[in-house]
Amino acid sequence: MVAHRGQRRRLCRQGWDITCALLQYLETAPAAKDTLEGIAQWWLWLELTQPVLTDVKQAVALLVSKGIILETRREGMSPYYGLNPQRRQMISSILSGLEGRSTLH
Repeated sequence: MVAHRGQRRRLCRQGWDITCALLQYLETAPAAKDTLEGIAQWWLWLELTQPVLTDVKQAVALLVSKGIILETRREGMSPYYGLNPQRRQMISSILSGLEGRSTLH
């Protein structure tokens, strides 16, 4: 996870804007759950275009791979995503720069 504030800013500037925005949103709304489209539209206030959805999907996939976001699948419906409650403190640590020198990737 990102440790130093400078690293966080660099991460956000280097194409990680959506990932950082998701972490910031989940820090303030830890009970939020939504589909990829809902995340783009309601969490991030982005216009729903295919490139935006692709970027959101990649950011969510990264956070799912790190166990920060959980994916829930329902038969016949789109999966939805929400914060892994066991990782809530990790988000705060990432965003405040408290976790050493590790990174998201």
